[in-house]
This record gives sequence, C-alpha cells and structure tokens, in this order.
Amino acid sequence: MLPASSALWLLPSFLVRASPLIRYQPGDLGFIDDKKFECGLELPQMGLRGRDEDQVVIREKAYSPYFVEELLMQIPEMGNWYQLVPRGDSLLVRAELMPGTMPNQEIKIKIKEQLLKKAGIPAEVNFVTGLPRPGGKTARVVKE
Repeated sequence: MLPASSALWLLPSFLVRASPLIRYQPGDLGFIDDKKFECGLELPQMGLRGRDEDQVVIREKAYSPYFVEELLMQIPEMGNWYQLVPRGDSLLVRAELMPGTMPNQEIKIKIKEQLLKKAGIPAEVNFVTGLPRPGGKTARVVKE
C-alpha cells in the first residue's frame, strides 16, 4: 500500500549558475520512505505515487491510480485493460475481463466490494471490449 502522506515534488536546478534558485515542478507526487535496505543502507528513498493530474478524486479525496490498479489486479477475472472515470461521489470502472471470462453480476459485485472495502471508493462497473490501446502511455484515468 502506498503511504498516505505525499506531496508534489519541487526540484531545484543546481547546474544553472545564473539562476540556481529556479525550481521546477514536474507534476509528480512522491513520498520519502525511511525504511532500511536489506543490505543495511540507511539512506531515505524517494517513491513515486503518480502524476498530480492523474489522481482519482472521489469525495474530495485523491487516490493514486497505481493504488486502484493494485486493488483491481487482485481480482483474477480482471483483464489488463480498464479505465477509471471519477464521477464526484463515485468511480466508474470500465473493465475488460480476462480472455474466456464471461461478464456476470458476481464479478461486478466482487470488483465493487474490493474497491469499497479496501479503499472506501463506491464504484459502478461496466464491462467493455476493445478499449483504446495507444502506442504511448495508456490513459487509465479519463476525465469526462
């Protein structure tokens, strides 16, 4: 599970001698993880939570799309292609199922309960076929 406290990264550029105090905000959300490495190294690590613009906002609370994906992928019938559509108070999940799996009410309930029990996200589920498969980065969060 991802840490609850995360913030936008703000990166200074120390290579530009004329203006070293200019900072860049790339739009990435991150966190500092103080856990020790297995080898004994004790340096803090920066972890990526996702892009600020890609966060799934439900009831004014932001969820990382990586976190939602982790919950969805725990369901064996769930395929690799889906879209998340935030709708203010709930989330619409457009999902393709694994090949050979027939859509049914039982799978729909399983997905809805997974999101509600483990993250507190009320959801509706639509089973679809043929979601767009772009050549570049896949847009998992769709703002409508």
